Amino acid sequence: MKTLALISPSFSRQRKNVTRLAVAAVALSMVLGLFVIESTEEMVAYSLVALGCAVPAILWSETGGNRIPVMPSVATIYFIYYAIPIFRGSASKAGYEPSEILNAAIMVALFLFVSTISWWLMLVGRSSQSHSSAIETLSVSHLEKLMFLGLGLGNLFYVAQYTGALEWLGASFGFIRAICLTTATIACFLFGHAHAQGLLRTRNWLAAVISLSFLILLSWANLFLVTGMIYCLAAVFGYTITRMQVPWRFLGAALAVVMILHAGKDEMRTKYWSPSASYRNEISVLQLPSLMAEWVSTGITAIASGEAFDSAIDRASLINLLLRVQRLAPDYVPFLEGRSYYVIPEMTVPRFIAPEKISSQAAMNMLNVHFGFQTTEGTQTTAIGWGVVAEAYANFGYIGVFGIAVLFGLLIGFFERLSDGRPLLSLPSLVAITAMMQFINAEADGGGLVTTLLQSVIAISLLFWISRLVSKKTTRRSQAA
Repeated sequence: MKTLALISPSFSRQRKNVTRLAVAAVALSMVLGLFVIESTEEMVAYSLVALGCAVPAILWSETGGNRIPVMPSVATIYFIYYAIPIFRGSASKAGYEPSEILNAAIMVALFLFVSTISWWLMLVGRSSQSHSSAIETLSVSHLEKLMFLGLGLGNLFYVAQYTGALEWLGASFGFIRAICLTTATIACFLFGHAHAQGLLRTRNWLAAVISLSFLILLSWANLFLVTGMIYCLAAVFGYTITRMQVPWRFLGAALAVVMILHAGKDEMRTKYWSPSASYRNEISVLQLPSLMAEWVSTGITAIASGEAFDSAIDRASLINLLLRVQRLAPDYVPFLEGRSYYVIPEMTVPRFIAPEKISSQAAMNMLNVHFGFQTTEGTQTTAIGWGVVAEAYANFGYIGVFGIAVLFGLLIGFFERLSDGRPLLSLPSLVAITAMMQFINAEADGGGLVTTLLQSVIAISLLFWISRLVSKKTTRRSQAA
């Protein structure tokens, strides 16, 4: 059985490949853009965002790559949400002028460069910490136990939720959900890490694949794609960070499935969602195969129609929403002046402490109603994700984007520093991984991000120490026997 190493040795061997890959990808995409992008303003817009997304990966690799790459991972997701739509011309197809697209790209680039600088300032001059016996880590056997525990808790949570077996939790439901789904996300990352190192035997590997597949399907049974996509990304990041290689076949297959399901989700939601809420009334696990088969069939039909397929791709971005906000504020709709941030302290209080606290989507709902994207009644049946960039501009304009970028980078730098030179399966690294999986949700607003981040960090910390405590007791009993 292979032994577990620090982050730094495994990363440093191939860290130079990251710089080469990032530079090559940006250069190639810009060359392609010359033939695809129609206007000079849009080409400049795409180039600014692409460069802003590439710089964190280059800085991370050039400094040794001794940490969990939180900022580079987040920048990669921002490339998908902001740069690719500009490359495809989705904003211009929606009726926005090249000058408007350039202004929006400048805003995104400002956010990326400022957050990268503040992130870098948190890390610059920081030498890698040496491994110490005082740092609690998980062994290979404990890795497998935590992985299967997380996958099991995630699957059990979804099954219990869909069957109504969790109604007795009342106000404690959110806390239990955070524990189960955080553990499931970490388990997906650990699966990618273990698979990359060849730590799983054939039987355990097969059991893990089945459990992971079932977890993703269950997360999609409610016709939401985001959570299942995060599980897939967690496994991809676990594999990529460990081997410094991207599992292209798995990633390609996952993207194909997501695109098909995304194309058919609107029709499926119209058919199965409750008229008064954004979820299904009842879900039977036994109906899952037929539900997924119908969803795939609906998605393929939508793709075959051509127009519906384009619509599905374009909605999987945030640049158009940012353009709408930029066009409206402040000329037609006044800035919120921080009101969507005022509710964050109340949102972070656990519901079992304050049963009457506001909704976890209160800030997002406020934004959508204020800008006329939804009515108050409409927020009860669906949600429109904003992301921190558009929210910051909606509150204070460019000054807000600058300020949030500083805080965003400092927060990411704080979590990334925790893993500096630490073993990959130590608590600091697991906390950094947990934070990374929250930050890559580009559609999350500030309140939602802070709330889920706090819950997730508490959940993984509790589970880690419980795992260590159980492990020590088991070892003592074995020695006594």
